[in-house]
Amino acid sequence: MTDVNTTYTSLKDAINICLSCIGETPVDAPNNTSTNVVLSKQIIEEVSRDVQSKGWWFNTSGANISLYANSGSGASEDFNAGIPEEARRYISIRAARVLQSRFVGSEELLKFSFNEEQVSLAILTQAHVRNGGNSTSFNSFPTELKALGIEEVMFLQQSAEEKLLSLRLKTELKQADKIAAEKDLVDAQKSQVQTETVLRSQQALTELEETSKRAAEKALVDAQELKVDAEKLLIDAQELKTDEETKLITAQELKTDEETKLITAQELKTDVETEILTSQKTQLDAKTAIEATAEKDFYDNGGVSIDGSVKTYRDFAAEMRIMGIQESQFQSIPAYKKVELIKDANKLRTATTTTETGTDATELLEVNKVMRFIGEPPVSALNSNSLASECVRLLRDTDTELQGRGWWFNTEEDVELTPNGSGHIIITSDILSVEANDYDTRIHLNGYLYDLKKKSYTSWTSPIKAKLIYKRDIEYVPQKYVEYLNVRVAILLTELYPQSGIDIQRLPKMEQELRAYFKDREADDANYSVFDNYDTASRIGINRNYDLS
Repeated sequence: MTDVNTTYTSLKDAINICLSCIGETPVDAPNNTSTNVVLSKQIIEEVSRDVQSKGWWFNTSGANISLYANSGSGASEDFNAGIPEEARRYISIRAARVLQSRFVGSEELLKFSFNEEQVSLAILTQAHVRNGGNSTSFNSFPTELKALGIEEVMFLQQSAEEKLLSLRLKTELKQADKIAAEKDLVDAQKSQVQTETVLRSQQALTELEETSKRAAEKALVDAQELKVDAEKLLIDAQELKTDEETKLITAQELKTDEETKLITAQELKTDVETEILTSQKTQLDAKTAIEATAEKDFYDNGGVSIDGSVKTYRDFAAEMRIMGIQESQFQSIPAYKKVELIKDANKLRTATTTTETGTDATELLEVNKVMRFIGEPPVSALNSNSLASECVRLLRDTDTELQGRGWWFNTEEDVELTPNGSGHIIITSDILSVEANDYDTRIHLNGYLYDLKKKSYTSWTSPIKAKLIYKRDIEYVPQKYVEYLNVRVAILLTELYPQSGIDIQRLPKMEQELRAYFKDREADDANYSVFDNYDTASRIGINRNYDLS
Protein backbone atom coordinates (compact mmCIF):
# COMPACT_ATOMS: atom_id res chain seq x y z
CA MET A 1 0.00 0.00 0.00
CA THR A 2 1.03 3.65 -0.34
CA ASP A 3 0.24 6.92 1.38
CA VAL A 4 0.58 8.90 -1.87
CA ASN A 5 -2.82 9.72 -3.37
CA THR A 6 -1.86 10.83 -6.87
CA THR A 7 -1.53 9.57 -10.40
CA TYR A 8 1.20 6.90 -10.60
CA THR A 9 4.48 7.79 -12.36
CA SER A 10 4.62 5.72 -15.55
CA LEU A 11 7.72 4.48 -17.36
CA LYS A 12 7.06 7.09 -20.04
CA ASP A 13 7.04 9.82 -17.35
CA ALA A 14 10.36 8.54 -15.96
CA ILE A 15 11.93 8.51 -19.45
CA ASN A 16 10.70 12.06 -20.18
CA ILE A 17 12.10 13.26 -16.83
CA CYS A 18 15.53 11.86 -17.85
CA LEU A 19 15.27 13.38 -21.35
CA SER A 20 14.35 16.82 -19.95
CA CYS A 21 17.53 16.79 -17.83
CA ILE A 22 19.70 16.60 -20.96
CA GLY A 23 17.61 19.03 -23.04
CA GLU A 24 15.80 16.44 -25.18
CA THR A 25 12.14 16.58 -26.24
CA PRO A 26 9.70 14.17 -24.54
CA VAL A 27 8.44 11.04 -26.31
CA ASP A 28 4.92 9.66 -26.66
CA ALA A 29 5.69 6.05 -25.78
CA PRO A 30 8.42 4.19 -23.87
CA ASN A 31 9.10 1.86 -26.80
CA ASN A 32 10.73 4.63 -28.81
CA THR A 33 14.00 3.33 -30.37
CA SER A 34 16.03 6.56 -30.37
CA THR A 35 19.46 6.40 -28.75
CA ASN A 36 18.67 8.71 -25.81
CA VAL A 37 15.43 6.83 -25.00
CA VAL A 38 17.24 3.47 -25.05
CA LEU A 39 20.02 4.94 -22.87
CA SER A 40 17.43 6.38 -20.42
CA LYS A 41 15.67 3.00 -20.13
CA GLN A 42 18.98 1.24 -19.50
CA ILE A 43 19.87 3.66 -16.66
CA ILE A 44 16.31 3.36 -15.18
CA GLU A 45 16.73 -0.45 -15.17
CA GLU A 46 20.17 -0.10 -13.58
CA VAL A 47 18.88 2.23 -10.79
CA SER A 48 15.77 0.05 -10.25
CA ARG A 49 17.93 -3.06 -9.66
CA ASP A 50 20.15 -1.07 -7.27
CA VAL A 51 17.19 0.32 -5.27
CA GLN A 52 15.28 -2.97 -5.05
CA SER A 53 18.42 -4.85 -3.98
CA LYS A 54 18.36 -2.95 -0.65
CA GLY A 55 15.09 -4.74 0.32
CA TRP A 56 11.80 -2.95 0.95
CA TRP A 57 8.38 -3.97 2.19
CA PHE A 58 7.06 -4.40 -1.36
CA ASN A 59 9.76 -6.83 -2.62
CA THR A 60 10.66 -8.97 0.41
CA SER A 61 7.61 -11.25 0.33
CA GLY A 62 9.41 -13.99 -1.64
CA ALA A 63 8.22 -13.09 -5.16
CA ASN A 64 10.54 -11.37 -7.63
CA ILE A 65 9.31 -7.98 -8.87
CA SER A 66 10.65 -7.07 -12.30
CA LEU A 67 10.88 -3.53 -13.62
CA TYR A 68 8.25 -3.96 -16.35
CA ALA A 69 4.63 -5.08 -16.16
CA ASN A 70 3.87 -8.34 -18.04
CA SER A 71 7.60 -8.74 -18.84
CA GLY A 72 7.10 -12.37 -19.78
CA SER A 73 4.76 -11.66 -22.70
CA GLY A 74 6.19 -8.26 -23.66
CA ALA A 75 2.69 -6.77 -23.79
CA SER A 76 3.62 -3.60 -21.88
CA GLU A 77 6.76 -1.61 -21.07
CA ASP A 78 5.21 0.28 -18.14
CA PHE A 79 6.40 -0.04 -14.53
CA ASN A 80 5.37 -3.22 -12.71
CA ALA A 81 2.28 -2.59 -10.64
CA GLY A 82 4.05 -4.04 -7.62
CA ILE A 83 6.42 -1.04 -7.46
CA PRO A 84 4.82 1.75 -5.33
CA GLU A 85 4.78 5.42 -6.28
CA GLU A 86 7.42 6.35 -3.65
CA ALA A 87 9.89 3.88 -5.24
CA ARG A 88 8.97 4.98 -8.79
CA ARG A 89 9.57 8.63 -7.87
CA TYR A 90 12.93 7.93 -6.24
CA ILE A 91 14.05 5.71 -9.16
CA SER A 92 13.06 8.43 -11.67
CA ILE A 93 14.96 11.22 -9.85
CA ARG A 94 18.02 9.02 -9.22
CA ALA A 95 18.12 7.82 -12.86
CA ALA A 96 17.76 11.42 -14.14
CA ARG A 97 20.73 12.55 -11.99
CA VAL A 98 22.89 9.60 -13.18
CA LEU A 99 22.02 10.27 -16.85
CA GLN A 100 22.65 14.01 -16.55
CA SER A 101 25.96 13.49 -14.68
CA ARG A 102 27.20 11.19 -17.44
CA PHE A 103 26.25 13.78 -20.09
CA VAL A 104 27.04 17.02 -18.22
CA GLY A 105 29.62 15.94 -15.62
CA SER A 106 29.02 18.92 -13.27
CA GLU A 107 27.01 18.91 -10.02
CA GLU A 108 26.14 22.61 -10.40
CA LEU A 109 24.45 22.04 -13.79
CA LEU A 110 22.22 19.16 -12.69
CA LYS A 111 18.45 19.78 -12.88
CA PHE A 112 17.78 17.77 -9.71
CA SER A 113 19.99 18.51 -6.72
CA PHE A 114 21.37 15.90 -4.34
CA ASN A 115 19.05 17.22 -1.62
CA GLU A 116 16.03 16.56 -3.83
CA GLU A 117 17.21 12.98 -4.30
CA GLN A 118 17.63 12.60 -0.55
CA VAL A 119 14.12 13.97 0.08
CA SER A 120 12.73 11.41 -2.34
CA LEU A 121 14.68 8.64 -0.58
CA ALA A 122 13.34 9.85 2.79
CA ILE A 123 9.76 9.63 1.48
CA LEU A 124 10.43 6.06 0.31
CA THR A 125 11.93 5.23 3.73
CA GLN A 126 8.87 6.61 5.54
CA ALA A 127 6.61 4.51 3.34
CA HIS A 128 8.75 1.49 4.17
CA VAL A 129 8.25 2.20 7.90
CA ARG A 130 4.51 2.65 7.51
CA ASN A 131 4.07 -0.46 5.36
CA GLY A 132 6.78 -2.69 6.85
CA GLY A 133 4.54 -4.45 9.36
CA ASN A 134 5.78 -5.52 12.80
CA SER A 135 9.46 -5.31 11.79
CA THR A 136 9.39 -1.55 12.52
CA SER A 137 6.70 -1.41 15.30
CA PHE A 138 7.04 -0.97 19.07
CA ASN A 139 5.46 -4.38 19.74
CA SER A 140 8.39 -6.14 18.08
CA PHE A 141 10.93 -4.84 20.62
CA PRO A 142 9.09 -3.56 23.79
CA THR A 143 11.67 -4.78 26.34
CA GLU A 144 14.65 -3.47 24.40
CA LEU A 145 13.07 -0.05 23.73
CA LYS A 146 11.99 0.36 27.40
CA ALA A 147 15.58 -0.45 28.40
CA LEU A 148 16.58 2.59 26.34
CA GLY A 149 14.03 4.74 28.24
CA ILE A 150 11.54 4.88 25.35
CA GLU A 151 7.90 4.24 26.22
CA GLU A 152 5.32 3.25 23.62
CA VAL A 153 3.69 6.69 23.59
CA MET A 154 7.10 8.29 22.98
CA PHE A 155 7.86 5.77 20.21
CA LEU A 156 4.56 6.44 18.42
CA GLN A 157 5.21 10.21 18.55
CA GLN A 158 8.54 9.79 16.81
CA SER A 159 8.92 10.31 13.07
CA ALA A 160 9.71 7.37 10.79
CA GLU A 161 13.41 8.24 10.76
CA GLU A 162 13.54 8.51 14.57
CA LYS A 163 11.79 5.12 14.95
CA LEU A 164 14.34 3.52 12.65
CA LEU A 165 17.18 5.16 14.58
CA SER A 166 15.73 3.85 17.90
CA LEU A 167 15.47 0.33 16.54
CA ARG A 168 18.96 0.54 15.09
CA LEU A 169 20.31 1.83 18.45
CA LYS A 170 18.67 -1.17 20.18
CA THR A 171 20.40 -3.55 17.80
CA GLU A 172 23.75 -1.82 18.18
CA LEU A 173 23.55 -1.89 22.00
CA LYS A 174 22.59 -5.53 21.96
CA GLN A 175 25.54 -6.25 19.68
CA ALA A 176 27.83 -4.21 21.98
CA ASP A 177 26.69 -6.31 25.00
CA LYS A 178 27.44 -9.46 23.09
CA ILE A 179 30.92 -8.19 22.13
CA ALA A 180 31.61 -7.18 25.80
CA ALA A 181 30.56 -10.65 27.02
CA GLU A 182 32.83 -12.30 24.45
CA LYS A 183 35.69 -10.01 25.53
CA ASP A 184 35.20 -10.97 29.22
CA LEU A 185 35.27 -14.65 28.24
CA VAL A 186 38.50 -14.17 26.28
CA ASP A 187 40.08 -12.26 29.21
CA ALA A 188 39.10 -15.09 31.60
CA GLN A 189 40.66 -17.65 29.29
CA LYS A 190 43.85 -15.56 29.09
CA SER A 191 43.96 -15.33 32.93
CA GLN A 192 43.59 -19.11 33.25
CA VAL A 193 46.41 -19.65 30.73
CA GLN A 194 48.67 -17.26 32.67
CA THR A 195 47.92 -19.09 35.98
CA GLU A 196 48.78 -22.44 34.41
CA THR A 197 52.00 -20.93 33.03
CA VAL A 198 53.04 -19.71 36.52
CA LEU A 199 52.35 -23.16 38.02
CA ARG A 200 54.42 -24.84 35.36
CA SER A 201 57.28 -22.36 35.99
CA GLN A 202 57.23 -23.10 39.76
CA GLN A 203 57.23 -26.84 39.12
CA ALA A 204 60.18 -26.49 36.74
CA LEU A 205 62.07 -24.40 39.35
CA THR A 206 61.55 -27.13 42.02
CA GLU A 207 62.84 -29.80 39.66
CA LEU A 208 65.85 -27.59 38.82
CA GLU A 209 66.74 -27.19 42.55
CA GLU A 210 66.49 -30.97 43.07
CA THR A 211 68.73 -31.55 40.06
CA SER A 212 71.29 -29.03 41.40
CA LYS A 213 71.36 -30.79 44.80
CA ARG A 214 72.02 -34.17 43.21
CA ALA A 215 74.72 -32.64 41.00
CA ALA A 216 76.45 -31.14 44.08
CA GLU A 217 76.46 -34.49 45.88
CA LYS A 218 77.86 -36.21 42.83
CA ALA A 219 80.55 -33.51 42.48
CA LEU A 220 81.62 -34.14 46.10
CA VAL A 221 81.98 -37.88 45.49
CA ASP A 222 83.90 -37.18 42.27
CA ALA A 223 86.24 -34.82 44.13
CA GLN A 224 87.10 -37.52 46.66
CA GLU A 225 87.77 -39.98 43.88
CA LEU A 226 89.95 -37.40 42.13
CA LYS A 227 92.02 -36.94 45.28
CA VAL A 228 92.81 -40.65 45.36
CA ASP A 229 93.61 -40.60 41.65
CA ALA A 230 95.90 -37.59 42.12
CA GLU A 231 97.91 -39.38 44.77
CA LYS A 232 98.21 -42.41 42.55
CA LEU A 233 99.30 -40.17 39.64
CA LEU A 234 102.02 -38.60 41.78
CA ILE A 235 103.50 -42.04 42.43
CA ASP A 236 103.25 -42.89 38.73
CA ALA A 237 104.89 -39.56 37.82
CA GLN A 238 107.88 -40.31 39.96
CA GLU A 239 108.23 -43.68 38.26
CA LEU A 240 107.84 -42.03 34.86
CA LYS A 241 110.56 -39.52 35.66
CA THR A 242 113.03 -42.34 35.99
CA ASP A 243 111.75 -43.86 32.74
CA GLU A 244 112.02 -40.49 30.92
CA GLU A 245 115.61 -40.05 31.99
CA THR A 246 116.36 -43.49 30.55
CA LYS A 247 114.54 -42.56 27.32
CA LEU A 248 116.45 -39.28 27.04
CA ILE A 249 119.73 -41.16 27.01
CA THR A 250 118.33 -43.49 24.36
CA ALA A 251 117.08 -40.51 22.30
CA GLN A 252 120.49 -38.90 22.28
CA GLU A 253 121.93 -42.11 20.92
CA LEU A 254 119.18 -42.22 18.25
CA LYS A 255 119.88 -38.59 17.30
CA THR A 256 123.45 -39.49 16.49
CA ASP A 257 122.22 -42.36 14.29
CA GLU A 258 119.72 -40.07 12.46
CA GLU A 259 122.39 -37.48 11.75
CA THR A 260 124.47 -40.20 10.18
CA LYS A 261 121.49 -41.33 8.06
CA LEU A 262 120.80 -37.69 6.98
CA ILE A 263 124.32 -37.30 5.67
CA THR A 264 123.87 -40.52 3.72
CA ALA A 265 120.48 -39.30 2.29
CA GLN A 266 121.99 -36.01 1.13
CA GLU A 267 124.66 -37.90 -0.72
CA LEU A 268 121.95 -40.07 -2.37
CA LYS A 269 119.93 -36.95 -3.33
CA THR A 270 122.92 -35.50 -5.10
CA ASP A 271 123.28 -38.73 -7.10
CA VAL A 272 119.56 -38.73 -8.07
CA GLU A 273 119.68 -35.09 -9.22
CA THR A 274 122.67 -35.90 -11.36
CA GLU A 275 120.74 -38.79 -12.98
CA ILE A 276 117.70 -36.55 -13.64
CA LEU A 277 119.82 -33.89 -15.31
CA THR A 278 121.41 -36.57 -17.46
CA SER A 279 117.94 -37.94 -18.43
CA GLN A 280 116.64 -34.47 -19.31
CA LYS A 281 119.67 -33.80 -21.47
CA THR A 282 119.09 -37.11 -23.25
CA GLN A 283 115.42 -36.27 -23.90
CA LEU A 284 116.33 -32.78 -25.13
CA ASP A 285 118.94 -34.23 -27.47
CA ALA A 286 116.36 -36.73 -28.79
CA LYS A 287 113.73 -34.03 -29.30
CA THR A 288 116.24 -31.76 -31.01
CA ALA A 289 117.26 -34.62 -33.28
CA ILE A 290 113.59 -35.38 -34.15
CA GLU A 291 112.83 -31.71 -34.87
CA ALA A 292 115.99 -31.33 -36.88
CA THR A 293 115.05 -34.44 -38.88
CA ALA A 294 111.52 -33.14 -39.40
CA GLU A 295 112.80 -29.73 -40.51
CA LYS A 296 115.26 -31.35 -42.87
CA ASP A 297 112.60 -33.63 -44.36
CA PHE A 298 110.11 -30.72 -44.73
CA TYR A 299 112.58 -28.49 -46.56
CA ASP A 300 114.16 -31.32 -48.54
CA ASN A 301 110.71 -32.39 -49.82
CA GLY A 302 109.46 -28.78 -50.19
CA GLY A 303 106.37 -29.47 -48.08
CA VAL A 304 104.08 -32.37 -47.12
CA SER A 305 103.16 -35.23 -49.41
CA ILE A 306 99.35 -35.50 -49.72
CA ASP A 307 97.62 -37.71 -52.28
CA GLY A 308 100.89 -38.23 -54.13
CA SER A 309 101.84 -34.54 -54.46
CA VAL A 310 103.79 -32.13 -52.25
CA LYS A 311 101.71 -29.44 -50.56
CA THR A 312 102.76 -26.36 -48.58
CA TYR A 313 101.15 -23.21 -47.14
CA ARG A 314 100.36 -21.59 -50.49
CA ASP A 315 98.42 -24.68 -51.63
CA PHE A 316 96.04 -24.26 -48.66
CA ALA A 317 96.23 -20.48 -48.19
CA ALA A 318 92.43 -20.16 -48.33
CA GLU A 319 91.91 -22.88 -45.71
CA MET A 320 94.70 -21.41 -43.54
CA ARG A 321 92.88 -18.05 -43.66
CA ILE A 322 89.64 -19.70 -42.49
CA MET A 323 91.61 -21.46 -39.73
CA GLY A 324 93.09 -18.06 -38.67
CA ILE A 325 96.71 -18.95 -39.60
CA GLN A 326 98.74 -16.21 -41.36
CA GLU A 327 101.75 -17.11 -43.47
CA SER A 328 104.26 -15.37 -41.16
CA GLN A 329 102.79 -17.28 -38.23
CA PHE A 330 102.97 -20.54 -40.20
CA GLN A 331 106.63 -20.07 -41.10
CA SER A 332 107.63 -19.41 -37.48
CA ILE A 333 106.35 -22.71 -36.06
CA PRO A 334 108.26 -26.04 -36.01
CA ALA A 335 108.09 -28.34 -39.02
CA TYR A 336 106.08 -31.08 -37.29
CA LYS A 337 103.36 -28.52 -36.46
CA LYS A 338 103.43 -27.31 -40.07
CA VAL A 339 102.74 -30.88 -41.20
CA GLU A 340 99.74 -31.10 -38.79
CA LEU A 341 98.33 -27.77 -40.00
CA ILE A 342 98.62 -28.74 -43.67
CA LYS A 343 96.85 -32.04 -42.99
CA ASP A 344 94.10 -30.21 -41.09
CA ALA A 345 93.72 -27.74 -43.97
CA ASN A 346 93.37 -30.65 -46.39
CA LYS A 347 90.60 -32.15 -44.23
CA LEU A 348 88.82 -28.76 -44.15
CA ARG A 349 88.94 -28.49 -47.94
CA THR A 350 87.54 -31.99 -48.34
CA ALA A 351 84.71 -31.26 -45.89
CA THR A 352 83.69 -27.88 -47.37
CA THR A 353 84.08 -28.41 -51.11
CA THR A 354 82.48 -31.81 -51.64
CA THR A 355 78.98 -30.36 -51.18
CA GLU A 356 79.56 -27.56 -53.73
CA THR A 357 78.96 -28.93 -57.25
CA GLY A 358 77.80 -25.77 -59.05
CA THR A 359 79.47 -24.91 -62.36
CA ASP A 360 77.64 -21.69 -63.32
CA ALA A 361 80.05 -19.44 -65.22
CA THR A 362 78.34 -16.26 -64.03
CA GLU A 363 78.68 -17.28 -60.39
CA LEU A 364 82.34 -18.18 -60.95
CA LEU A 365 82.93 -14.72 -62.47
CA GLU A 366 81.36 -12.95 -59.50
CA VAL A 367 83.20 -15.19 -57.02
CA ASN A 368 86.55 -14.23 -58.60
CA LYS A 369 85.58 -10.53 -58.29
CA VAL A 370 84.94 -11.05 -54.59
CA MET A 371 88.20 -12.99 -54.23
CA ARG A 372 90.01 -10.03 -55.77
CA PHE A 373 88.38 -7.65 -53.27
CA ILE A 374 89.60 -9.72 -50.30
CA GLY A 375 93.13 -10.20 -51.65
CA GLU A 376 92.85 -13.83 -52.76
CA PRO A 377 93.88 -15.29 -56.16
CA PRO A 378 91.16 -16.26 -58.67
CA VAL A 379 89.85 -19.83 -58.78
CA SER A 380 89.00 -22.07 -61.74
CA ALA A 381 86.03 -23.76 -60.09
CA LEU A 382 83.57 -23.01 -57.30
CA ASN A 383 84.96 -25.94 -55.28
CA SER A 384 88.64 -25.14 -55.82
CA ASN A 385 89.11 -24.33 -52.14
CA SER A 386 87.12 -23.81 -48.96
CA LEU A 387 87.06 -20.00 -49.26
CA ALA A 388 85.64 -20.14 -52.80
CA SER A 389 82.92 -22.58 -51.71
CA GLU A 390 82.05 -20.38 -48.74
CA CYS A 391 82.05 -17.32 -51.02
CA VAL A 392 79.54 -18.75 -53.52
CA ARG A 393 77.19 -19.89 -50.76
CA LEU A 394 77.39 -16.47 -49.10
CA LEU A 395 76.87 -14.80 -52.50
CA ARG A 396 73.62 -16.71 -53.06
CA ASP A 397 72.30 -16.05 -49.57
CA THR A 398 73.15 -12.34 -49.65
CA ASP A 399 71.64 -11.96 -53.14
CA THR A 400 68.36 -13.50 -51.92
CA GLU A 401 68.36 -11.29 -48.82
CA LEU A 402 69.01 -8.05 -50.76
CA GLN A 403 66.49 -8.81 -53.53
CA GLY A 404 63.92 -9.70 -50.87
CA ARG A 405 63.86 -6.00 -49.85
CA GLY A 406 62.19 -5.20 -53.17
CA TRP A 407 63.70 -3.00 -55.93
CA TRP A 408 62.33 -1.53 -59.11
CA PHE A 409 63.88 -4.28 -61.22
CA ASN A 410 62.32 -7.19 -59.32
CA THR A 411 58.98 -5.75 -58.11
CA GLU A 412 55.79 -5.98 -60.18
CA GLU A 413 52.45 -4.41 -59.26
CA ASP A 414 48.94 -5.78 -59.96
CA VAL A 415 50.10 -9.24 -61.01
CA GLU A 416 47.07 -11.49 -61.49
CA LEU A 417 47.18 -14.77 -59.57
CA THR A 418 44.65 -17.46 -60.53
CA PRO A 419 43.64 -20.30 -58.17
CA ASN A 420 43.64 -23.89 -59.40
CA GLY A 421 40.71 -26.30 -59.23
CA SER A 422 41.27 -27.09 -55.54
CA GLY A 423 41.25 -23.43 -54.46
CA HIS A 424 45.06 -23.12 -54.13
CA ILE A 425 47.17 -20.28 -55.50
CA ILE A 426 50.59 -21.82 -56.13
CA ILE A 427 53.63 -19.62 -55.46
CA THR A 428 56.70 -20.61 -57.51
CA SER A 429 60.18 -20.71 -56.05
CA ASP A 430 61.30 -17.56 -57.91
CA ILE A 431 58.81 -15.41 -55.93
CA LEU A 432 60.23 -13.98 -52.69
CA SER A 433 57.21 -12.05 -51.43
CA VAL A 434 53.48 -11.67 -52.16
CA GLU A 435 51.34 -8.76 -50.99
CA ALA A 436 47.74 -9.14 -52.16
CA ASN A 437 45.90 -5.90 -52.88
CA ASP A 438 42.74 -6.71 -50.91
CA TYR A 439 43.80 -9.54 -48.56
CA ASP A 440 46.06 -10.17 -45.58
CA THR A 441 48.33 -12.84 -47.05
CA ARG A 442 51.76 -14.39 -46.81
CA ILE A 443 53.70 -17.25 -48.44
CA HIS A 444 53.71 -20.48 -46.43
CA LEU A 445 56.56 -22.96 -46.54
CA ASN A 446 54.61 -25.34 -48.74
CA GLY A 447 54.46 -22.78 -51.56
CA TYR A 448 50.75 -21.90 -51.33
CA LEU A 449 49.28 -18.44 -50.79
CA TYR A 450 47.72 -18.27 -47.32
CA ASP A 451 44.70 -16.13 -46.42
CA LEU A 452 45.27 -14.78 -42.90
CA LYS A 453 41.66 -13.62 -42.46
CA LYS A 454 40.07 -16.94 -43.40
CA LYS A 455 43.00 -19.01 -42.04
CA SER A 456 43.02 -21.18 -45.16
CA TYR A 457 45.05 -22.13 -48.23
CA THR A 458 42.04 -23.25 -50.24
CA SER A 459 39.66 -20.28 -49.84
CA TRP A 460 40.61 -18.63 -53.16
CA THR A 461 37.65 -18.70 -55.55
CA SER A 462 38.62 -16.12 -58.14
CA PRO A 463 41.77 -14.44 -59.51
CA ILE A 464 43.32 -11.72 -57.36
CA LYS A 465 45.90 -9.04 -58.00
CA ALA A 466 49.00 -8.67 -55.90
CA LYS A 467 52.39 -7.03 -55.61
CA LEU A 468 55.18 -9.59 -56.24
CA ILE A 469 58.90 -9.46 -55.47
CA TYR A 470 60.82 -11.86 -57.73
CA LYS A 471 64.23 -13.49 -57.35
CA ARG A 472 66.09 -12.39 -60.50
CA ASP A 473 69.17 -14.19 -61.79
CA ILE A 474 72.40 -12.22 -61.52
CA GLU A 475 72.66 -11.76 -65.29
CA TYR A 476 69.25 -10.01 -65.35
CA VAL A 477 69.83 -7.42 -62.63
CA PRO A 478 71.49 -3.95 -62.96
CA GLN A 479 75.26 -3.90 -63.02
CA LYS A 480 75.55 -1.53 -60.09
CA TYR A 481 73.45 -3.92 -57.99
CA VAL A 482 75.91 -6.72 -58.83
CA GLU A 483 78.84 -4.49 -57.80
CA TYR A 484 77.07 -3.61 -54.54
CA LEU A 485 76.37 -7.31 -53.93
CA ASN A 486 80.01 -8.30 -54.52
CA VAL A 487 81.33 -5.64 -52.15
CA ARG A 488 78.77 -6.66 -49.52
CA VAL A 489 79.86 -10.31 -49.73
CA ALA A 490 83.53 -9.26 -49.57
CA ILE A 491 82.84 -7.33 -46.36
CA LEU A 492 81.14 -10.33 -44.81
CA LEU A 493 84.05 -12.61 -45.74
CA THR A 494 86.67 -10.22 -44.34
CA GLU A 495 84.68 -9.94 -41.12
CA LEU A 496 84.44 -13.73 -40.85
CA TYR A 497 88.00 -14.47 -41.99
CA PRO A 498 90.11 -11.28 -41.67
CA GLN A 499 93.53 -11.11 -43.27
CA SER A 500 94.50 -7.49 -42.58
CA GLY A 501 93.01 -4.31 -41.19
CA ILE A 502 93.32 -2.62 -44.58
CA ASP A 503 90.58 -4.77 -46.14
CA ILE A 504 88.18 -4.03 -43.29
CA GLN A 505 88.79 -0.26 -43.63
CA ARG A 506 88.67 -0.09 -47.43
CA LEU A 507 85.63 -2.22 -48.26
CA PRO A 508 83.03 -0.34 -46.15
CA LYS A 509 83.92 2.88 -47.97
CA MET A 510 83.34 1.14 -51.29
CA GLU A 511 80.01 -0.22 -49.99
CA GLN A 512 78.81 3.26 -48.99
CA GLU A 513 79.71 4.74 -52.38
CA LEU A 514 77.99 1.89 -54.29
CA ARG A 515 74.89 1.99 -52.09
CA ALA A 516 74.52 5.75 -52.67
CA TYR A 517 75.07 5.34 -56.41
CA PHE A 518 72.63 2.42 -56.60
CA LYS A 519 69.98 4.43 -54.73
CA ASP A 520 70.39 7.26 -57.28
CA ARG A 521 70.03 4.77 -60.12
CA GLU A 522 66.92 3.36 -58.47
CA ALA A 523 65.41 6.84 -58.29
CA ASP A 524 66.27 7.43 -61.95
CA ASP A 525 65.15 4.07 -63.36
CA ALA A 526 62.15 3.33 -61.14
CA ASN A 527 58.63 4.41 -62.01
CA TYR A 528 58.56 7.25 -59.47
CA SER A 529 57.39 10.87 -59.79
CA VAL A 530 56.75 13.85 -57.54
CA PHE A 531 53.09 12.81 -57.45
CA ASP A 532 54.03 9.72 -55.42
CA ASN A 533 54.62 12.08 -52.49
CA TYR A 534 51.39 12.95 -50.65
CA ASP A 535 52.54 16.44 -49.60
CA THR A 536 53.52 17.33 -53.18
CA ALA A 537 50.26 16.01 -54.56
CA SER A 538 48.32 18.08 -52.03
CA ARG A 539 50.19 21.27 -52.91
CA ILE A 540 49.50 21.02 -56.63
CA GLY A 541 45.80 20.39 -56.20
CA ILE A 542 45.27 16.68 -55.50
CA ASN A 543 43.31 16.32 -52.23
CA ARG A 544 43.85 20.02 -51.44
CA ASN A 545 41.33 21.70 -49.19
CA TYR A 546 41.66 25.20 -50.68
CA ASP A 547 41.56 26.92 -54.07
CA LEU A 548 44.82 28.23 -55.55
CA SER A 549 43.04 30.50 -58.08
